[in-house]
Formats: sequence, structure tokens, C-alpha cells
Amino acid sequence: MPKGSNAALKVVFAVIQAKSPIGLNQLSKRAHLAKSLVLYHLPRLIQDGIIIKQGKRYTCQPFYKHKDTREDLADAAKVLITMLTKELIITPDTTEDELSEHILQNTITFIRLYKEGLLQ
Repeated sequence: MPKGSNAALKVVFAVIQAKSPIGLNQLSKRAHLAKSLVLYHLPRLIQDGIIIKQGKRYTCQPFYKHKDTREDLADAAKVLITMLTKELIITPDTTEDELSEHILQNTITFIRLYKEGLLQ
């Protein structure tokens, strides 16, 4: 993934925080990212089922906005952070991009497992 791979997470969080489906311009502003970078990440996030495209607007899966889901994800994030710190080996040669990619991939894996009901 290119420099700034945490941009995908910024896109996801901006969509989750929007009260209704959000257009590209608003999404870019909320995520504090260039439109081109948002457009780069959207296809993968849509393919992964995290974001839904509705015409020219974007929203997230409804369960992300549910209070219980947000609380569950917050609790699970603590577990994820613990898991990342146990498995992550940072050396002087580790780049910020490598670290961001590792965190992004683990987060996406975690979300998929959660959606499939494999994490309770």
C-alpha cells in the first residue's frame, strides 16, 4: 500500500461518523485527505464490504453505527492493540509505511472476523 496507508482508516472513520451517506467532497474534507487518495482507497473498502456506495455517496454497513457494535468494536480494539504489540517486532529499519500496513491489515482481518461472527 502506498505512503500513508492509514488513509484507508481515516476514510472508514469519516464515513462511520457521517450521519447520512456522504459525497466525495465531504468525505475528503472529513478525512482530511486529498480526493485522489480517498478515491484510491474506496474500491478496496467497498470490495471488502466495509463501505457501501449509494449512487455518488458513501455510507458504512449499518451495524457500524449501532451503539452496541461501536462498544463491541471499542472493546475489541483493546484486544487488537494487545495482539499487535505482542506480535509486532519493530526494528530500527521498520518504516512508518510498514508499520501502518501491518496495523491496517490486522484491523481489516479483525473487522472481517467480527462481521462473520467468529469473534464474540
